Amino acid sequence: MAEIMFQEKRAETPNARQRKPVGILQDNRKSELTLQKQQLAPQQHSINLPDKGQTFLPVPEFGSPARITADGVAQRAKIWEDFDSYRGANLASQNTIGAYSTKYEIPLMVTKVDEYSHDDRQIGKVDRGYALYQQRFAAAVTAAGAANWNAVAGILKSLVVNINEALDGVANVPTGYAANDGANWANVQTAVGAAHGAVNAGVAGVAPQSHSPDARAIRTINYSTAVGVFPPTLVRLLRDIHAAWKTGQVMDQRSQAERDASVLTANNPGALRSWHMNTSATLPAAPGGVTPPNAVALENHYTATSGVMNALGVAPPPGPVGYAEYTGTGILNDAHNSKIILDYKRGDVYLTLTHYQHWSNIGAGFNTQGQVPCAAGAHSPWFKIDINA
Repeated sequence: MAEIMFQEKRAETPNARQRKPVGILQDNRKSELTLQKQQLAPQQHSINLPDKGQTFLPVPEFGSPARITADGVAQRAKIWEDFDSYRGANLASQNTIGAYSTKYEIPLMVTKVDEYSHDDRQIGKVDRGYALYQQRFAAAVTAAGAANWNAVAGILKSLVVNINEALDGVANVPTGYAANDGANWANVQTAVGAAHGAVNAGVAGVAPQSHSPDARAIRTINYSTAVGVFPPTLVRLLRDIHAAWKTGQVMDQRSQAERDASVLTANNPGALRSWHMNTSATLPAAPGGVTPPNAVALENHYTATSGVMNALGVAPPPGPVGYAEYTGTGILNDAHNSKIILDYKRGDVYLTLTHYQHWSNIGAGFNTQGQVPCAAGAHSPWFKIDINA
């Protein structure tokens, strides 16, 4: 039986607040689910399903609204991928449903509806849907081989639709990508050291386009490893950029005004930037071929709302070459060093934590070595994130 991480609810005291059933709101607009969440013990531990006394609430939490700087950006939390897209050819099961719920932080998204929506009807639909989902999931686990996991999946899919509908259009719902989140890496050196330590030693490096003998191969980090090493803000952003690409949506956290003005350097995490041309040749050669159907909307949006940062004395290209660049996150109060590249023709994801610069951790310690491959550059500027591993 799969082991899933949960947090255990504290026992109520005689002075515990009287609470109404799920779906009936309190005066302070907190639902039963939110009130339960406030009483959770901070210790995380493992249990084996089923245990109906447990509350299905993952950690970590988004940053509090007081720590979110919107700066006019239309930030909005959203579940980017439907369960059917996530499971692919796999059957609905305890494993696929539980893994999806954990990856997309479904209980946490329910609390976002409670905290930010102003529509009592939508809040009630989400809370009742989540309570039903918990009940049916627990019942399916108990039924073991006779479990109707398709029915549980149907309830889950309806819940996700209701969550997204409730959050759609609500201003400044935190995305959970904030650069000022307290869980982010303290600085670039810490970030690079942690990422380098998470490299998959069993996977050969990806060759860059450059043929220089000093060019460095790009090392791979499995997404499943990154989840336990990277700050939650960065994990969420990597997850959502890829999920949006996979499902044919456009991820771009620039404001509408920034898009209209073709702003190329927006600092908020998840903002599309200038067309990345791989001029330093430190990434693999730009992907060729036909743009896949799921990436057409992104390519069209990128072409229409962005451009080349510096044409380097040559005629500017007619459009992007297949690499979409995003402002990254994960380093505390830093909007400069973390950048994410999506190869939107192949679905590959690359991360730099040194603003495209090679780096070394030998001799005098951590140093950046510039964008051009050189003998002093001990490591590639990039890590490849294998989202499917």
